[in-house]
Amino acid sequence: QQVLATEKAEEGLKTTSVLRTISKGFLFNFINPGAWVLWLGIMPVSGNTLKEQILFFLSILCTIFCIDLLKSFFSGKIKNAITPHIFFIINRIIGVLFCVIGIYMIVRVFGSGLL
Repeated sequence: QQVLATEKAEEGLKTTSVLRTISKGFLFNFINPGAWVLWLGIMPVSGNTLKEQILFFLSILCTIFCIDLLKSFFSGKIKNAITPHIFFIINRIIGVLFCVIGIYMIVRVFGSGLL
């Protein structure tokens, strides 16, 4: 009897936790000005009719949702394979890559004035 009550309580916590996480994510994206700028910025190219706009936005939302599902699936698969050392190496590579891209962009924009 005690085991069943504990399992039901844990199931209730999991459901509440999932709903709470989804609610927080939705609220966070709703109040995010970057998301508003993105969605309002692509509005003019979304189509001429309401039907085209709805189809455009639904296709974007479905694509984002599917990509997020794939990211979640694969992150669970590689979680055990990435050790702290491998994580450190990946962070260093990404950091160097960002620096190289930043220097490249600076040189492209201000390059003629620097030489």
